Amino acid sequence: AELIKLSFAKNMARPDLVDSIQLYYPLDFVKKNASLKYLFRDLTDYDLYDACSKIAIPTLILEGDADIGLESARKLSATIKSSALHIIPNSGHFPFIENPPLFDQLVLDFLIKVDKK
Repeated sequence: AELIKLSFAKNMARPDLVDSIQLYYPLDFVKKNASLKYLFRDLTDYDLYDACSKIAIPTLILEGDADIGLESARKLSATIKSSALHIIPNSGHFPFIENPPLFDQLVLDFLIKVDKK
């Protein structure tokens, strides 16, 4: 658990919050995790952007301004024509931990907007 938290901290704008993460591991976590490495190896060159371009429903993309995936989020947003991209300040890969009030408000606003359509 501590090793995973250390890896999380590297991708957080506020690594001081890493201790607030509660991790749950199912009993078969090690077995499943071992098989996932083969899946990830096979997916390294897999491009989902073409499939994502077919998404026609409202899609919310939330990304922390300090996340290493920021450029991918921008590309995804440009690919999904019905998407709304929000960059959350002072956040890395975990904006729901690093900036919960803004994260929650963006999700709520999105759901209200979608519900009105």
